[in-house]
Amino acid sequence: MLPDVAYACIHDVPSSWTEYERAAGSLVDPLPGGLLAHLAGPTDEGVRIIEIWDDEAAAARFHDERLGPLVAELSGTRFRPPAVRDLHAVHLVVAADARDLKGSPS
Repeated sequence: MLPDVAYACIHDVPSSWTEYERAAGSLVDPLPGGLLAHLAGPTDEGVRIIEIWDDEAAAARFHDERLGPLVAELSGTRFRPPAVRDLHAVHLVVAADARDLKGSPS
């Protein structure tokens, strides 16, 4: 069941798509509790990630328990932390025919 109000966050990550792919599997497998959608794709500046969560608490748990340690591990490299923007959504529309987008972008 979808929540009445969802929480979303947008991450603009200044890294390559290849670097994202190396880290992404460990972040979404197993699927974090409360995650409704994770969408990522390359941009001119790196990678943009959009996540939709049941609520802000679920996102905070994920960021504290899984994303935070990865960012700390990468901090000694060229990695720069993402810019993160919050969105406290009041309107959410989900198509009944949701699709899993497979493969790397062209």
